[in-house]
Amino acid sequence: MRRTLLIGPLCLCSAVSGCADHKSGSGDHNVTYEITANGLTGKVKINYLSHMDQNSPNRKVNSRRSSDYAAVPYTKEVALGDYWDRAHIYARAASSKDSKATLTCTIKHDGTVVATKTGNQSVSCDAPRGAADESK
Repeated sequence: MRRTLLIGPLCLCSAVSGCADHKSGSGDHNVTYEITANGLTGKVKINYLSHMDQNSPNRKVNSRRSSDYAAVPYTKEVALGDYWDRAHIYARAASSKDSKATLTCTIKHDGTVVATKTGNQSVSCDAPRGAADESK
């Protein structure tokens, strides 16, 4: 049975550490999504780095707004509430030809969210254009 995931903008700064660390342009960003699955609603905040230039992997370039995508080149675990259902956000490679780069945000029953990235390329979250970028 297929799950429907609805993702939209919300703010959860009080529940997640690091909210005050956002910067504009290149650097760290924070984005919050609301996820509804199987009748339960929860929120996930993802801290991510700016999208990397594919031609120069070590050079940061200004990220696009998280309403377009959020690049997460590392694993990040954040603590949330205890009302989450298990759900996933899948990501695709920045280059559509690279099917090996993936990102999975796993929402556990105990309220933790683990974002795991695999592959050498940066990946982009399959979030809708309405996702909130708190780095403004």
